[in-house]
Amino acid sequence: MKIAIIDYGLGNIYSVISALKHIGHKAVVDIDGTVLTSSDVCILPGVAEFGSGVNNMKISGQFEALLNKHTSGNPIIGLCLGAQMFLNSSEEAPGVSGFGFVEGFSKSFSRNNKSLTFQGWSKVSFKEDVLKQILGQKDFYFSHSYFMTVENEAHILATSENYKIAFASCMLKNNVLGAQFHPERSGKVGLSFLQYSLDWAKSNG
Repeated sequence: MKIAIIDYGLGNIYSVISALKHIGHKAVVDIDGTVLTSSDVCILPGVAEFGSGVNNMKISGQFEALLNKHTSGNPIIGLCLGAQMFLNSSEEAPGVSGFGFVEGFSKSFSRNNKSLTFQGWSKVSFKEDVLKQILGQKDFYFSHSYFMTVENEAHILATSENYKIAFASCMLKNNVLGAQFHPERSGKVGLSFLQYSLDWAKSNG
């Protein structure tokens, strides 16, 4: 299975590559849409601003290439900002459209009109039976100022709560899987999630 890691200039992709290597998978890096076009599964990571992520991908040609990949039915995995860009939009970048693979948007953690950033470990409660058996309720590492709001509950694979706000921390729709947390920074439980994701991709490729 050929795994493409999409590098659009934001975030440390090498931590994802290292985590995949740890569980026996080799990945190739895409910088312009050509590698992801020929891959069996694409992983879109990232830690940065929504608008910059979308803009960088459009400039590089990766945005259109990933749209085509989605249309073809190949599995696509998003991590943190990558998952947020799978939604329609984000409060972080008004007027900027995401991929729209999953209906929804990302919303700011805020208190007294001040944006908040959550960094640390938080519980993820999985709904899907297989993941319940594998992971149940485990702590994963988060680093985010915005959280995913998914319109259709059927597409919510897991939920979490930070700053007393409940949100979708993992979503699944057809050939798209997105996680708000960082499995590559979540130790053994994160590696288990990555392996599950690749098993899902293999069965849906």
